[in-house]
Amino acid sequence: MATREHALRQLRANDVAYLASLPLTARVELGGAKFFLAHGTPREPLTRAFDFSMMAENKLREELDGIDADVILLGHTHVPAIRRVGNAHLVNPGSLGQPRHGLPSATYAVWEDGHLQIKHNDYDPTPTQNKIGLMAIEPEMAERLKEILGRGM
Repeated sequence: MATREHALRQLRANDVAYLASLPLTARVELGGAKFFLAHGTPREPLTRAFDFSMMAENKLREELDGIDADVILLGHTHVPAIRRVGNAHLVNPGSLGQPRHGLPSATYAVWEDGHLQIKHNDYDPTPTQNKIGLMAIEPEMAERLKEILGRGM
């Protein structure tokens, strides 16, 4: 919440209006594959985290009912994962800026020739951690963000 408030203070009103106008989900077709994209869950794109890695398959199928896609890209948890359910791949690419998978590396997903994989990019978080101290947020939140960047959780 503190980082959201900080980001809102950095944006102009027309930037906020533009972001608010963007769709909550998207459907894209590339190379004959159908992609469905949402930030959180397919049913609640902004409000609910969706850790599908440990979820029972029947619950997943219920959540994905009616979504016609080969690849379903979801985020919010910042934990990279790929799981196949029926004919679809569920993918969370992880995070470039706030890793939550136990390693201080940026992660992203790659779709190439019909194959999916999660890639890791190790980097030194120190410059970013130093900049966090310049943000107008509570000191406890600043320390928590620095810890997330340094430990990946």
